Amino acid sequence: MLHGDKGESMDFQNIFSMVPYKRNSYKVKVFRYVFFLIVILFVAFGAYTYYDYQKECQSNAGREAQTKAARIVSQNDERLENLRQYYITMSSNDSIKWMLENNIRYSDYSNYKKAYEDMGSEGIFSDYVGSFTFVNFRTGWVLSNKGLFPLYDTYNQDTVMSIYEDKTAIAEKNYWKYDEQGVVLDSNIDRKYRLTVETKGLNFIMRLPATSYNTYAVFIANINTDTWKKWIDQWLEGYEKVVVLDKDGTLIYATDTSLEDICQELYIKEQTDGQVRTDHTVYMVGKAKSSILGWNYYVFRDVKGGQAGMRLPIAIFGLLFILIIVSLILVSHLIYHPIDTLLKDVSETEAQNSYQGNELEYLAGSYHNLKKDKQTLEGLLSQQQDKLEELFELRLIHGEVDEEEWGEYLEGFRLRSWKYFATAVVILNLGDEEIQSMVNEDAICLKLLSEMPDSLKEKAWMPPIYNASAIFAIFAEEDEDILLEKIQTFYTEMQEYASNICDYNILMGVSATHTNYHHIRAAYRESINALTFKTSIGTEGDVAKEDKKQECHFYLASTTVLAKEYNHQFEEDIQAAVKAVDKKLCYQVTDAFCHYLNQAQGHEAELPLYLLRYVNSILITAVDAGIHLHEIYPDGLKKTYRELLEVVEPDRERRYIKCKFIDPVIRVRMEYLESHSNSMLQEIEDLIEEKKGNLSLTECADILGVHQTYIWKVLKMERDRSFSDYVEEYKLKESKRLLLESDMTVAEIAEQLNYTNAQNFIRFFSKSTGVTPGKFRKLY
Repeated sequence: MLHGDKGESMDFQNIFSMVPYKRNSYKVKVFRYVFFLIVILFVAFGAYTYYDYQKECQSNAGREAQTKAARIVSQNDERLENLRQYYITMSSNDSIKWMLENNIRYSDYSNYKKAYEDMGSEGIFSDYVGSFTFVNFRTGWVLSNKGLFPLYDTYNQDTVMSIYEDKTAIAEKNYWKYDEQGVVLDSNIDRKYRLTVETKGLNFIMRLPATSYNTYAVFIANINTDTWKKWIDQWLEGYEKVVVLDKDGTLIYATDTSLEDICQELYIKEQTDGQVRTDHTVYMVGKAKSSILGWNYYVFRDVKGGQAGMRLPIAIFGLLFILIIVSLILVSHLIYHPIDTLLKDVSETEAQNSYQGNELEYLAGSYHNLKKDKQTLEGLLSQQQDKLEELFELRLIHGEVDEEEWGEYLEGFRLRSWKYFATAVVILNLGDEEIQSMVNEDAICLKLLSEMPDSLKEKAWMPPIYNASAIFAIFAEEDEDILLEKIQTFYTEMQEYASNICDYNILMGVSATHTNYHHIRAAYRESINALTFKTSIGTEGDVAKEDKKQECHFYLASTTVLAKEYNHQFEEDIQAAVKAVDKKLCYQVTDAFCHYLNQAQGHEAELPLYLLRYVNSILITAVDAGIHLHEIYPDGLKKTYRELLEVVEPDRERRYIKCKFIDPVIRVRMEYLESHSNSMLQEIEDLIEEKKGNLSLTECADILGVHQTYIWKVLKMERDRSFSDYVEEYKLKESKRLLLESDMTVAEIAEQLNYTNAQNFIRFFSKSTGVTPGKFRKLY
């Protein structure tokens, strides 16, 4: 709670004056002890943090390298296998059979054009294949992506024959072959280029006919080397490198050739992971082996490079240290503040810094003298009179003064007991919310109180005090009419005074008149209620229209009747907005709710209840989402609730809900969701698998207890897929598995995957794979 005593304000001069250099005072000892304790803790924390970061970064780098290598191999193998399956299927096409069984002539354009298209000129793998060649040794003709020509015109006929007669793969109908010394030409305009079969790099070889033991033709698909490298490079980040060795340990590809020797050693040792060092870099290595080519893929991840988003920079440690020093100064000041205040109160003529030795010893001596000096003690009590009266008024507001204490306070403060009394709450009329957020209302209110003339203070029963960004005053008289007239006079003079001092007008809410001091707390709430509903006195209890020139509002009993039943929809709306982690929507719902309370004109005892129900809806949703409230409110919610209920104006009420409830809940929820995206992805995948793809986005969100938007974001970020696309991919994968691993019919599979009929399933499968389910089962 802030007070209007200037002696309690803290400025830079007071902060830095607490560290003197000329004497070994108590405050210097406090500073030293706290400083050494914090430094020891800071150094220990820094050392532990640095060690933990290094260890965690190495572990993460190792896992990332291993995962990256596995992903690269998995993707490349999947693409190569798809290409192989495509060409195996192609070998049974009618166009290929015609090429095998007939002597080709240039006039047979329509026949060999169809074979040309099937081989990949316009197929789905055209980006993968750099060139393709079909050679029929029986007829002596060659058909490639460069055209049709006789075998005897081929410039590298020997190379083609060696591939066909390769003894290492004589028993295989189709296989992969890497040829480092093969032929590849850059120019595509001369005759030699057109009549050359490109074989350098990775080739898919298929002897034909595929169904015959005796073959007399061969098909060669030369993989586009640049495309194959892109498959690998697209996975790498700036601090990652890759090296590919064939099954014999020979270098195939490397983004950094300096790592070749290291890979050779790893290959010889058959080491799949670990840490390696070069002249300037420490790498974590992950290895994966291709099941199709037998090649070994090594991914090197720079440990330091991978720490860019994890390591706590030295600059931040420096900033933390500065903040600790500043905090230390503030803490030392707060610890010493009671002694410093006591020193100032005890001393009247002697400057504080002129004391020699320990202040506690000086205070002990001063206290001994005070006990002997009755007049000094009475003077000290007189100095504390204003503070005690302020505390007394605050206790009246909170209803904490009992019958016995009431009489003691009246006698101690020499206060007269009146028949009638009323309370008033004064706030600044700051206009729109944007201006309010820029003005220091606390400072202005304290300034108004500290400089308030005695003629204005004397109109109140006790001196006005500051409470919850407002000025509170109690008025008392023997006659009710005189009381109201005094309040009106106070308002008029207060309005003029505030306008002159701070250039702002004021709003004042006045309670009904009371005769029992126990009602002061209720009167305080009536004053706030009068401010909220902005009504003035009408005829016979009716609510009159607000006089725009009059900003002194009196509490009316008619405002205690609810205009309509409380609308519970606001609680449901704010819960949905918090669950969706939509801060903007939360603000909009809160604005509408506060406007509703302002217009509803409900009973003053019910409005705090509705306010607490609303904020509790926010907190309950946060708890249901896995948020621990003690992380947001380590000191509990009691103080926050009390401050909320003491807010005296709807605009301030709205800003308080946003600042103290919505903002921290949304912030913690966003941090939690971002840090658990990987585990959430796994839960989504497990649920789709459990439901066999029979799951909608809404059902998935309800089961996992999150909003649909969050599931969409996780899949888009981690898999670059929408929910529906991911479910279709799963269904396609599951249908392939059932076709190959079970004896279920197509209709049974369609039913298990929740298709309405088998035809819908067949259309989906054919569109996704290019073949029908039945043909797929026969091919594989």
